Amino acid sequence: MNSVIVSAVAVMAVGAGASGQGIVRAWGDNAFGQCNVPTDLGPCTAVAGGGFHTVALRTDGIVRAWGLNGDGQCNVPADLGACTAVAGGYIHTVALRTDGIVRAWGLNGDGQCNVPADLGACTAVAVGTRHTVALAGPPLPDSDGDFRPDHLDNCPTVSNPTQADCDGNGVGDACQSGFADFNVNGIPDYCECIADLFVDGRVNGGDLGALLSQWGAATTTTASDLNRDGTVNGADLAYLLSNWGPCPN
Repeated sequence: MNSVIVSAVAVMAVGAGASGQGIVRAWGDNAFGQCNVPTDLGPCTAVAGGGFHTVALRTDGIVRAWGLNGDGQCNVPADLGACTAVAGGYIHTVALRTDGIVRAWGLNGDGQCNVPADLGACTAVAVGTRHTVALAGPPLPDSDGDFRPDHLDNCPTVSNPTQADCDGNGVGDACQSGFADFNVNGIPDYCECIADLFVDGRVNGGDLGALLSQWGAATTTTASDLNRDGTVNGADLAYLLSNWGPCPN
C-alpha cells in the first residue's frame, strides 16, 4: 500500500492495482457519501479526508472531491489545473498546483481559503480544522513589479496595484489598450461618462448648456474641460456631442 490517510469519519487508502496504478478505497462513516468512491475516478497518487468529504488526486493531476458539499468544499474550481498535492480541512479543500500555486475553496469563515497574494510558489500544503498551512518556495512571477503575482494580476504586463477593472471583464483597465481615453485619466471612455456634467446618466441639453457657459475658461479644474487640456473649446464640444444620449454604463 502506497499511502494511507485517516480522517475523523472515514479511512481511505491508495492501493496498487493490477497495473500498478493507485486505486482508491474508503470505508467508515458514510453519512454524506464520503466513502462512495466515484466509479470513474481512475488511478490516483494521493488522497485526503476532510470532516465529511473526501479528496483524491488522480495520476494526471486532476483533483476530485465528494461527500458533504454544503459549503462548496467539493466544488473543484474549473480552472484549477494539474496538481501535485491535496489536503482536506473540516469544511474546506486545498490543492497545490504543479506550478507551486496554492488554491483553496469551501467554508471560509476564518479566512482559511484566502491564499496570501505574496505566498510564492510552494512545495507542500496541509490543513487544520479551520486553517491552512503551506511550505513556501521561490517567489511567483510578477512581471510588472506591482507586488501582485501574474496569476492573480488582471493586467500582468502593466503595473496596476489597484487592479481597477471598470467593466468587470477580468482585464484590468491598464491593459485595455486601443480604447479611447479622452480625459487621459487611465480609464477607458466606455467605462465612464465624462460628458455627463450633471451626472444624471445622460448627455443632453443641460450638459451642453453647462459646457457653453464655461466656453474659453482656461483652467483644468473646470469639469467642462473634458479633455483636460486647459481650455473649454471646440474639442470638448465635439466630444460632448459625439456622446449625446444615455451613458454607456
